[in-house]
Amino acid sequence: IEEDGALLDFSQDEVLARQAIRQHSRQSFLVADFSKFSRRAHVRGGQIEDADHFFCDSPPPALIVDRLAAAGVALTVGDGGQP
Repeated sequence: IEEDGALLDFSQDEVLARQAIRQHSRQSFLVADFSKFSRRAHVRGGQIEDADHFFCDSPPPALIVDRLAAAGVALTVGDGGQP
């Protein structure tokens, strides 16, 4: 996940499958662990703001939190993997 909210993947097929599923869904839930904010991939496919609800194990970067809030995307943050 880029700072601009772009969703990245390593496979164009994965992006196309995700887009097809989302087009036929009433709601979209996106789940990612914090490590996804530091990974780089070459295929762009959608924006984090496309989701209706975003779940993350730790607080996302401030820019992402701001983008989610501006788009009205609900955010649920876990405990960061702590027992």
